[in-house]
Amino acid sequence: DETTWQSIYDSDKAGEKSYIWLLVTSELLDCPKAAVYYFNPSRSEEFLENLYADYLPQGDDNETGSENAEAADAEPAESVEEGCVTKRARIVIKDDAYAAYAKLEKNSNGAIAVSFCLAHLRRYFYLAWLIIVSAAGKKAETPEGQKELSETWEWKILYESSVAEREDTRLKKVSREERLDGRIGRVKPHLDKA
Repeated sequence: DETTWQSIYDSDKAGEKSYIWLLVTSELLDCPKAAVYYFNPSRSEEFLENLYADYLPQGDDNETGSENAEAADAEPAESVEEGCVTKRARIVIKDDAYAAYAKLEKNSNGAIAVSFCLAHLRRYFYLAWLIIVSAAGKKAETPEGQKELSETWEWKILYESSVAEREDTRLKKVSREERLDGRIGRVKPHLDKA
């Protein structure tokens, strides 16, 4: 999310701005938990591809052109991880809508799944909501105005995503199986409505 840090060691000049890249293990997997921070002076696609090179086709499989497009559409191999969100992807990247992630997912032949961050998505609807409230002016403070505002799709999306987040927070201290079941049964319906 464009978080930066002045780094002494990771660039040509001391104190040059570096971007922080964060990788964490899923809370749903039974494995040691880890968080890895990478500092890089660039937020380029090239750095992203190097970071996830193990999940991208190598050699002849990584050619450009129609062969690569066909490979990207091919049926991906089954996942080696039992606890993975998807049976096909080996890893899931939660991202902030940076276009390079979608390209990375497409080029991975199914090894990478991209999951858009709900907080980032909600920001767009919140900004739209602020514009609508601002345009309503004093009417927004009246019961009739509040009723009209609560019937907008922007409000409904904000409401349902907030309920989904609240339900997900309640699942923080349960087992991974209970969390997955809870997310499917109690969180997903609100996201689907949104």
